[in-house]
Amino acid sequence: MHLSLNQPPMMRKANELIAIQIEVLDKVVLKRMIFSLLNEDQINKLLQNLELNTAVTILMIEGVYRFRLNVLVQQSSFEAVFHFIPNPVPEIKDLNLPSSINSFADLESGLVICAGPARSGKTTTCAALLDRINKEYIKSILTLQEPVEYVFPISQSIIRQREVGVDTQSFKHGLEQSIFQDVDVIMVSRLDNAQTAELALYAALSGKLVFVTLTSLSSVDALQKIINFFPSERQYHVRMMLANCLRAVIFQKLLPMQKKPGTLIPATEILLSNKELRHIIIDGFFEKIMFILENDRAAVMHSLKQSITKLWEGGVIASSIINALNE
Repeated sequence: MHLSLNQPPMMRKANELIAIQIEVLDKVVLKRMIFSLLNEDQINKLLQNLELNTAVTILMIEGVYRFRLNVLVQQSSFEAVFHFIPNPVPEIKDLNLPSSINSFADLESGLVICAGPARSGKTTTCAALLDRINKEYIKSILTLQEPVEYVFPISQSIIRQREVGVDTQSFKHGLEQSIFQDVDVIMVSRLDNAQTAELALYAALSGKLVFVTLTSLSSVDALQKIINFFPSERQYHVRMMLANCLRAVIFQKLLPMQKKPGTLIPATEILLSNKELRHIIIDGFFEKIMFILENDRAAVMHSLKQSITKLWEGGVIASSIINALNE
């Protein structure tokens, strides 16, 4: 939901913005509404930086709701964008994702990448896997997020959710300290530099199960983004590390359903580590990965195009989407 100056609130349903039929919001109303949701530290941070990225829990008559909240200043007015966070954490089957993804929660170690464009549901997919570990295993779980979105209930595992800028100084600092915290599973909500990426790779190589979310255009693009954080003279070493710790890449993209207007369904690309993929990553021949994706005899791996085609053949999405894919 968007709260903007001199406009009514706007809600995004699927890919469309829809105005709520109430009066437009002025500066005074906007500031009062937004500041009522923030604590003193958040208000001070907002006033200092003129923007704030956080998460808030709101008590309403219908129940308790949690949102990711971004506050910004525009024309000297405070504005806000809310992203709804489902509660409880959905299961993989509830997200219309391939059931094979559930097995990634059973891994003992290695790196699992949840990738996709913005607003593709990758954070929710990652949360669903962590929630399964939390409920079914006795593990020590650490999440490093900015902000903390899904709040996991106390269950079988110990789970510590640390917000960057609030509970730890940075992703880098949080990962460095995890060495001393007897951690089995780590989730990093953002990789955007070489230092954080290298620490995540080292953690995965040292016997921890590491989940990361990454904004990308494909599973191949996700792998190349990690490698390209590093200067060219270090990339061979990084490819060796990535090849040895990677377990899976889940790439997803949300598409509008044909028979349910306003509803989205994920098309996916699933890439699993094997001997052939490890050699491809080490040698840097990423253009060969598509062949692996589309020719998996076990039919677990698949490309985004194969997923979209399957949805179209089942009448789930419109032919215009498959036509655009083939152009």
